[in-house]
Amino acid sequence: MSQTLLGKFNFSDLKVIETKKVYTPPADLAQKIEKTWQEGLIKYNNQIWNGVNYRLDKIETSADSSPILHIGITEFKANFASGRIPEEVLKYPFELRPNTMGIGGLIVTTDQKFILGQTPSSSIHGQKLDLFGGGLNQDEFEIHNAQDILSTLYKEYKEEINLSEEFIEHTEGVGIYETPTCRIIIVAITFLNQTLEQIKQTLKMNDEHEQILIIDKSQLLDLPNQSVQLTNGIRLVIQDYFS
Repeated sequence: MSQTLLGKFNFSDLKVIETKKVYTPPADLAQKIEKTWQEGLIKYNNQIWNGVNYRLDKIETSADSSPILHIGITEFKANFASGRIPEEVLKYPFELRPNTMGIGGLIVTTDQKFILGQTPSSSIHGQKLDLFGGGLNQDEFEIHNAQDILSTLYKEYKEEINLSEEFIEHTEGVGIYETPTCRIIIVAITFLNQTLEQIKQTLKMNDEHEQILIIDKSQLLDLPNQSVQLTNGIRLVIQDYFS
């Protein structure tokens, strides 16, 4: 079960402090991370890339009650291992975990149609209904403030379904969570300034998703009762935004 680190928030209130810290795991955890990474390289024929992820050092609240994210960096291999040996990672206190960060967003048209993706069975995560988004990777987009986090999400929208920022009205923060795989996910909901009819010819998926799903609110809220696999992000939107 995901742990809530921050509830609903406005990106305009969110502050970011770059700590410049590079994650160094405890020695025994470092060995397990490396072992898991090497096994992954073999399994995926060296088709995974050890880039640089942002990590969450901590969250605190400022004097004016604004949330502050303190962020450092870590190698992607720590993110990869967290998803495969979470029981080992959870033996350590929060500040000693990789805490790699990602962001995902649910997209809503003006006529209340909800846009989701479905990952292919061949993906690392398997076939699941998914939010659009991805990891916060320093070597893809540097993050200095909350707007940079939003820009990363909008970049993912453009890459994954060809959705341009001109069609976006605004985005709200649903929450920030530690997932059962010891990753930190920022969950958002993005409201468009277009109806489904106006936008649907624009949407085109890349190879990260095998199809784009468009459903109404009642179908969205019923997803946890259906025999479909859902990512944590979708479950959290349903649980915390619409409850």
